[in-house]
Amino acid sequence: MKRPCHCDSCQVGEPWVRRRDCRFCWLYWNDSRYGALWGRLPSSLKQTPTTGPGTELEKLLASLGVSGWHGCKCSDRAAQMNRWGVGGCRENIETICGWMEEDQLRWGWANELKAAAAAFSTGIAFRLDTVNPIRSLVDLAIKRAH
Repeated sequence: MKRPCHCDSCQVGEPWVRRRDCRFCWLYWNDSRYGALWGRLPSSLKQTPTTGPGTELEKLLASLGVSGWHGCKCSDRAAQMNRWGVGGCRENIETICGWMEEDQLRWGWANELKAAAAAFSTGIAFRLDTVNPIRSLVDLAIKRAH
């Protein structure tokens, strides 16, 4: 798709970065009011579904006692997963797992132990692959959304 000033530097769904992003294009892609002035909106910004794989993953993580912290991108990423839908999440599963592995580093071992205990008490642990629990957790969320 063409952008208002034909640049190619903006990231859709990311915060505006002064040194990287063209302000006009960033507004076009990320502000629905500005996009409407141009007469069209990207399909990804028209409406964000409130249910889907992202919502299911949030529910699974909440059942394990895992919640977002100040400054995390959990809600934005869950919304992106909902926009992708089941098929898009299957195609982008490596990206989603990368997000979770990146955020896992900020959690610490004490919180990981609490989540592991919750996984056993809720029975989720028995549905996860012990070699790659993050991927199997994402797979479970996608299956629940399907």
